[in-house]
Amino acid sequence: MALGAEKGDIMSMVLRQGTFISVTGILGGILGSVILARFMRSFVLGVSPTDPAVLIATALIVGLISILAC
Repeated sequence: MALGAEKGDIMSMVLRQGTFISVTGILGGILGSVILARFMRSFVLGVSPTDPAVLIATALIVGLISILAC
């Protein structure tokens, strides 16, 4: 802001960068969980480690929390 940026510009930049990092991490986490599904099967009871509803719900929750943190 000292160099002339507006408050909205700063907020937009922070949210854009934070969202990019969050989406990258969420996609990496989903990919990792699918790859490690056999190993995780012994830890997860009652659902499949590749259950789409669980993966989507988890991604949405993590995404919402990361946006709120930004």
